Amino acid sequence: MPLNKPLTYIHRFFIAFYLLLLLAMLLTYALGYLQKFSTTTIALMSVIYAGLSFLHFKTSADVAKGTNKGRALSVILSCITLLLFPIGTLIGAGMLFLLSPKCWQESR
Repeated sequence: MPLNKPLTYIHRFFIAFYLLLLLAMLLTYALGYLQKFSTTTIALMSVIYAGLSFLHFKTSADVAKGTNKGRALSVILSCITLLLFPIGTLIGAGMLFLLSPKCWQESR
């Protein structure tokens, strides 16, 4: 049974969110709406979105196991999420609360 379920689900939500952003960006570029951006810019944004999706995937798996590595990665991603004002700030603050010693479920 996975530990830290709410935090695991938040990370899984962000996996889907970043993959949808990536898909939407590539689709709008293919349809010609983003032609003012260079291919290099689109490729860089694709790498960023894919990288964030991978980090959330890895973090989700480690948080579900209750490892210290998962907790550290989750703190880093929570701080990044704080920058996504205004909704991301609320989600990031909630994630940091779930990472507090009171709420964190560590594997034994």
